[in-house]
Amino acid sequence: MVFPNVILEQQRMEAAASYNIPLDPRTRGDLAVIVLLSVVYGIDLFAIVFMLWNRKYPPIKAKGPVLMACLFVCSVFWFIGDVQINGHAPLANSVFTSCRGFGIW
Repeated sequence: MVFPNVILEQQRMEAAASYNIPLDPRTRGDLAVIVLLSVVYGIDLFAIVFMLWNRKYPPIKAKGPVLMACLFVCSVFWFIGDVQINGHAPLANSVFTSCRGFGIW
């Protein structure tokens, strides 16, 4: 993922302007947000795996590790959808263009 592609970004801005839709350009700030949150989710994944591995330990067992793992999976799906729906990541000419889930989302 390379940010920004000036030609595609300009076409995107012109298309939005023709429909009178306010649109912020994608910048390296969007990439920084995606990378930072992906690192946070990676650390959380490590914590979830550790928690499930040691789920018999009474203080962890009291917190509901399976429910917390399900909530983590839901938050990952939310993050992926949020990145796409808010336009932080370009989908054109990427592997995500053939994903039906993004069209339904």
